Amino acid sequence: MEKRREARINIYGNVSGKMILSENIFIHDLSLSGIKFTSIKKLNTNSIYTIELTRDKNLQIRLKGEVVRSTLRREQIREGQDMPVYEVAMNFGSLNDDQKQSLESFVNRLKNK
Repeated sequence: MEKRREARINIYGNVSGKMILSENIFIHDLSLSGIKFTSIKKLNTNSIYTIELTRDKNLQIRLKGEVVRSTLRREQIREGQDMPVYEVAMNFGSLNDDQKQSLESFVNRLKNK
């Protein structure tokens, strides 16, 4: 059983994301304290990364978070090559008050769409 400080909402493909200096990611769920996504890049546990979340041009946010888990889940064929797919969990523990407020607004707007 996973322990979470905040409830997560399912995204169902309604939000795209991009790791800065990395490839696009597929977001599974999001909360005020963290996010879960898959990536073809292995991200180092305990490392800080910047993530940019986009719903549309009017709903975007950029946050820093710490990777708490990065687990190889499967491989997929992409451009004729086997590519690893990692499930990544990131914690937004060190956000300032403005970032927390922006994230809360982002999540609330997703809930209302």
